[in-house]
Amino acid sequence: MSSQFKCTTCDISGSGESLMKHLTSVRHKTIMDNKTHELVSCEECSNNNIHQLQIIRFGGDDMVLLCDPCFKELYSGITRPSTAYSLSNGTILMYWNRYITVRDCTCEQCGKDNNLNVDPNSKVYCNDCLKTKPNSKNYVSEDSGKFLYVLLSIKEPKLNSNNGKKNKRITRRKGRFAKKGKSIKSRNSNNDTNNNSSTTSGSGYSKGGRPATKSSSTSKTTTTGSSKFSSKKNNNKNPEGVLKKINAVAYRNRKDNTKIESSTKLNLRSFSGFKAVTSDTNLAATIEQNAERNISRSQSSSNLSGNKSNRPLGMNMALLNKPGELMRALSSTDLVNKGNKQNQKKDKNNKSKDEKNKKNKIKEKEPVKKNEKRKNEKKEKKESAPIIDASVSWGDSNGWGTASWDATPQPSSNKENIPTPKSKKEKTPPSKKEKTPPSKKHETETPTKSNNKNKKTEKKSKNDVEPAEEGVQIPKFNRFTPKLTFPDLTTYLDTFSQAMFLEQKLENAFLEDFQISWSKNTKERVFLVEFKTSGNEELKRLILPHLVGKTKNPFNERQPLMLTTIDESLVWYTFIKEVKEERNRIKLLLELFPWNKMSLPSKLGSKHLKLLPVSAQANRIMFAMTRITNPKFIDLLLGNKKLKPIYFNNRLKFSRSSLNKSQRDAIEYVLNNSVTLIQGPPGTGKTSTIEELIHQIIANFHSFPILCVAASNIAIDNIAEKFVNNTKGIKVLRIVSDRKESEYNMSHPLGKICLHNIVYDMLPPDLKREEDLLRSRGKSAISAKSEKRLFLAKGSLVNKITAQAQIICTTNITAGGRQLKSTKEIPTVIMDESTQSSEASTLVPLSLPGIKSFLFVGDEKQLSSFSNIPQLEMSLFERILLNGTCGEPQMLNTQYRMHPMISEFSIKRVYNDKLLNGVTEKQKSWPGIKYPLFFYQCDFGYEERAYSNGSNTGGFSYNNRYECEAILEIVYKLIKEKNIKLDNIGIITAYSAQRDLLSEILLNDPLINPSKQEMIRETDEDEYLNKNDYPGQNLQSHVVNIVNKLQIATVDSFQGHEKEFIIFSCVRNNADNKIGFLSDKRRLNVALTRAKNGLIIVGNKTVLKNGQTIWSDFIKFLETKKVIFDNLEDY
Repeated sequence: MSSQFKCTTCDISGSGESLMKHLTSVRHKTIMDNKTHELVSCEECSNNNIHQLQIIRFGGDDMVLLCDPCFKELYSGITRPSTAYSLSNGTILMYWNRYITVRDCTCEQCGKDNNLNVDPNSKVYCNDCLKTKPNSKNYVSEDSGKFLYVLLSIKEPKLNSNNGKKNKRITRRKGRFAKKGKSIKSRNSNNDTNNNSSTTSGSGYSKGGRPATKSSSTSKTTTTGSSKFSSKKNNNKNPEGVLKKINAVAYRNRKDNTKIESSTKLNLRSFSGFKAVTSDTNLAATIEQNAERNISRSQSSSNLSGNKSNRPLGMNMALLNKPGELMRALSSTDLVNKGNKQNQKKDKNNKSKDEKNKKNKIKEKEPVKKNEKRKNEKKEKKESAPIIDASVSWGDSNGWGTASWDATPQPSSNKENIPTPKSKKEKTPPSKKEKTPPSKKHETETPTKSNNKNKKTEKKSKNDVEPAEEGVQIPKFNRFTPKLTFPDLTTYLDTFSQAMFLEQKLENAFLEDFQISWSKNTKERVFLVEFKTSGNEELKRLILPHLVGKTKNPFNERQPLMLTTIDESLVWYTFIKEVKEERNRIKLLLELFPWNKMSLPSKLGSKHLKLLPVSAQANRIMFAMTRITNPKFIDLLLGNKKLKPIYFNNRLKFSRSSLNKSQRDAIEYVLNNSVTLIQGPPGTGKTSTIEELIHQIIANFHSFPILCVAASNIAIDNIAEKFVNNTKGIKVLRIVSDRKESEYNMSHPLGKICLHNIVYDMLPPDLKREEDLLRSRGKSAISAKSEKRLFLAKGSLVNKITAQAQIICTTNITAGGRQLKSTKEIPTVIMDESTQSSEASTLVPLSLPGIKSFLFVGDEKQLSSFSNIPQLEMSLFERILLNGTCGEPQMLNTQYRMHPMISEFSIKRVYNDKLLNGVTEKQKSWPGIKYPLFFYQCDFGYEERAYSNGSNTGGFSYNNRYECEAILEIVYKLIKEKNIKLDNIGIITAYSAQRDLLSEILLNDPLINPSKQEMIRETDEDEYLNKNDYPGQNLQSHVVNIVNKLQIATVDSFQGHEKEFIIFSCVRNNADNKIGFLSDKRRLNVALTRAKNGLIIVGNKTVLKNGQTIWSDFIKFLETKKVIFDNLEDY
C-alpha cells in the first residue's frame, strides 16, 4: 500500500496516486512523506521540484532518486537504467516505498550499509555478520547484480545475465541512510576510506558509487562498455537518440526564449515585506476628488501625445515629467491618496462627515476585517462587471440574425423634418418627431456608473453615456495622436504599455479584492499580492472555460498584470515572477517590467490600488516587448535613423517568366536589405511575389526557417496554398491557434501541412485514442497521467517537425505561442497584409530570435486594424512611411484582378495613376454582362439603427431592409439570368447589422438555400487584440458568413478576398446625409477592388455624394460613365 503524501504548497494529503493527479493539474512542486516528514528530493543536489525528479533502477544493482540535470551529469553515456519512475509516467510516488527500502538498507545486526547480503525473506546482513548465520548459501550478495530482485521481491528478467555485456554495471550508493539530508557529493568523501572494495573491477564508477571521471583507472573500461550509448555515430543511427538530441536542444532554446530577465534574486520564500498603511486624511480627501474629476470629465487616464491639455487626470503634470520627484512623493504621505476603495462607497451609509474623518484617521490594523468589508462592498459590482472572455460583439450566442439586433428607425436631426421618401411599397419611415427610443433590452444593457460614486458623479455620468456607432472611435480618445518617433526604447515601450492599458481596461474587469505587501528594501522592484480563493468572483471570471472546476488559480508565471491607482492616473506594468497556491489563498510575486519609469508606491495600501489582467493577445505582446534586442529593429521602432538602402544585382534566375519588372525589382531589393517595405495595391500579385521570393531564398541562401505571418488566417492561407502541393520537396508547415485546430482538419485544403494534424498522425495508436477522447469530450475524459504523457509526446514531435520545416506559416499572435519557442533562430520573416497588423501585434514576430531580414508587405491605401486607441490602430508599416525611416516603398505597379472599368477610379483617385492595368477589358469580360460597373439607386426607405443585445456599453450598427430586398433581386438575376454560380458571388457591406440581416434573409430563401443548409461562420477573432464588444469596435468585423457557398461579409473582413462578382451594400440613407465610417477613403478603396468581373453597388447616391469628398468624386465618376440606374432591368 502506498505511503500517504502531502503537497506542501496547499497542504492537501492523499495517496500517491491522488497526489500525482493533483500535481499534474495544478503544477505544484513540493511533496512530503507524511510518515517520515521527509521531502521528496534529489539525492545529489536536494532539488525538490517533483516535476524534474525520477526514481531510477539499474537492474538488480541499485535504485536512486535524481533530478534530470543530475542524472544527465552523472550517468549520460555511461549506463542505461532499467526502469525510470517519474511524475510524467504517473509512477514516482507509487514506487517511493521501494526506493526508501533500497536507500535505507543496512545490516540488521550491526547497522552497516556496505557489503550487504539478502535472503528470500528480505533479511539483510553484512559479510561479517553473515558468517555467524546458518544457511549463508541462501543469501545473495549486492555485488551479484541480483540484490534488488531478492530484496524487493522483483521477478528477475530472463536476459538479465547478459546485461553486463551490453550495459555497464554499477554499485549501490552507500551512506544514504546515515547521511539523509546531505548531498551525495558530500558523502562520497566519507565513503572513500570505508568502501575501497565497494566498486567492482570495470564497473565504470568510482568509490562511493559516483561515475568515474576520465582520469579514473576505470575510464577505459567505461568507454568501451558504454560505446553503444555514448558513441555519436551510433546515436545518429538510432532515431530515439536523434530525437533525444532534438528535444535537448529544444529544451535549451525554449528556456532561453521564455525567460524574462529579472532584476532581483528574491522569490516568494525569501521575500520579506510589509503592508502599507495610509492614515493621512488630506491624502484620502484629495484622491477622492481626483477620482470624481476623472469620472465627471469622462476623459482618458493616459496621454499618448504628450499634450498638456490631455494630461492624465488626478495627477500633477509637473510630477509626471519628473519621475524622480513623483516617486519621492509616492514614497511619502504628501502624495495624493490614490482613491480609497472603501471611502468611495460611504455615501450609501447615512453617516456624518465627522464619522468619516474619524475612520480615515484609523490605521489599518486588522487587514482581515478590511478584506471582509471590501468583499461585502463589491457584491453590487459583480453583476455589472464585464466578462473577461467575451467572444461575440454583436448579438446573442449565435452572433447574427434578428435575435442579435434590436432595430429601431434612425432618428433624424432636431432642426429639420424628414421628407417622405419615394417608396415602391408605400413604406414610410418615422419622422424626426417620432423618435423611437432604444428597446428595453438595449436600455438594460447600457451600463451606468458604478454605485460607489457620489450622487453628483452619477448624474453626470448618465448624461455622458451615449450609444457608440460601429466603427467610430470613442470621442474621448480622438484627441490623442500617435507618436511617429521616440527618443529611446524605454519611452517607446512605456508609450505602448499606456495604450494597451487604455485598450485592456475597456475589455477586462479590474481586480480589487487582494492584499499587497511591499519589500522592505525600497530599491527592489518586486512586491507581493495575495488573493483569497474562497468565494472570490473576480478570480472565477479569469479561469478559462475548460479549467472551471479543476483549479482556482487563473495565474501563470510571466503573466502580465497592470497595477494602477484607484483613479487610474498612475500605472505600473508588472509580470508574475512566481506564483504559489496555499489553502484558500494564492500568492503572487510581481516584478516591474524593465521599462517602468516609476518606482513602486510603497506608501499606498491595498485599498488604494487595483490590478488589471490582460488578454492572451496582450500577454504575448507584452512578453515580446521584453525580447526586443536587435539593434536594427530598435532603430526601426524609434524612427530616428534613416535606413540606407542597398542596391545590387544578384543576377537571379527567376522560376517564372510571368513576373513583371516591379515584382523582380522588389525581390532583388529584399535579398539585399535587412528591412524592406513592399506596397502591394489590390490585385498586383503580392502572394505570387512572396512565393517567388521564398524560392529564391531557398535556392540561394539555404536559410531556414522562413516565417510567413499576417494578422488574418486568410492572408496566411493564400501563401501556404502556393506550397501545399509543391513538387520541389519544400517542407512547409502551417501552425494555427488551438481554437482553430478543429476547423483546419484533414478535410481542409491545408490540412495535410498543419502541425497539429502531422503530430496526430505520428502519435502511437494508444496516444491517438487518448487524443481522440481529449478532442471529443475534453480533459475530463482522460486521466492526468495520460494527459501528461500525451503532452510530452506531442511536445517532442512538435520539436522535431518545426526543426525540419523550411517554411512556417502562422498569424502574428500565434507566432508567439509555444510551438516556436524551441526554435533557436528565424532568419527571415515575411509579414503579409502589414497594414492590417497593429504595431503592437507586429512586435510578436519582430521579437523572435535570430531574425536577419524582415519584409513588410502591405498597402497603406487599404484598411488598417481598428482600435479606440490611435497608437494601437496605426500599423508599423504606416508609421515607417510617415516618419521616413525607409524612404519610398517598393511598389508593385500592375494589377491583374479587376476589369479595367472597375479599377479605373481607384487608379486615378487613390493611387494617383501610379498603378497600371495588366489585363484588358476583353480578358475580364463576362458573357451576358453589359455593365461590369453598375450602381443601383436605392432610396426606397431609410436606414435603421440596430442595437446590440449583447453589448454592455450600448453600441449600435445600421441596417437597411430596402437594400436587402434589392440585393436579393440582384442575386436572383445573377444566378437565373446570367448563369453565375453562388460561389462566384460575394456580398459586402460596411455594417455588421446589415451583414447579419442579409445572412438571415438569404439563409431562409428557398431559391438561394433550397436544401436549407446551415450557415457557415468563418472568423479570425482569436488573432486580434480587441475581443470585447466595446462601442466603436466590432469583433464581428472579422467574420465571413457563408450561405450555400454565397459569402456575406463586412468590407473590413473581406480585405484580402476576391470574387468574380461583388455586390456592395452602402446601407446609409438619411435626411442628414451622414455616412459614418463609410466616408473612410481606404474603406471605399477596399470595397471597389474586390471584384474581378463585375461590381454592383446598391445605395442612395444623394446621401453618399453629400457625405464626403471621396464619395462625391466617385458618384461624379459614375455619372460620367453613365452607370447609375434606377431599374434593375437595365443590368
